[in-house]
Amino acid sequence: MEEDLDEFNPVTKPLHYNQNGIECIEAIEAMMCGIDKPHGYHAGNVLKYLWRFEYKNGLEDLQAMKEIQNGYVLQPLSSFIGAEPKKDIEKINWIHYVDSDLKNINFFRYANFMLNYTLPNEADKTMLLNAMKIGV
Repeated sequence: MEEDLDEFNPVTKPLHYNQNGIECIEAIEAMMCGIDKPHGYHAGNVLKYLWRFEYKNGLEDLQAMKEIQNGYVLQPLSSFIGAEPKKDIEKINWIHYVDSDLKNINFFRYANFMLNYTLPNEADKTMLLNAMKIGV
């Protein structure tokens, strides 16, 4: 047990940032990949306060987390990206999903349905052209 305590350092590896052998910074870095820097910074701080609140500053950490969250405004995606909202929203007639269908020929029914709602990726162009040749 003493060996485990030697791993921790109050400056570089404090106990309140290590839960069940997982370092807070490593967990946050894994969750933040792909998020833009300004939002990633704030989201990382929220996660940090949530991670450590029981082990360091208690309610003070929760209040700090809430202050960061209060800086964000709930808004429609169109407002966030600076686009005009759609006037007419397409009604999607969702198909019934059955797990076992993903392992048989019905997989193509799902693939065909979902491809209508995805953005084309240049890397997939050849595969999509080949799929169209067989009716997908």
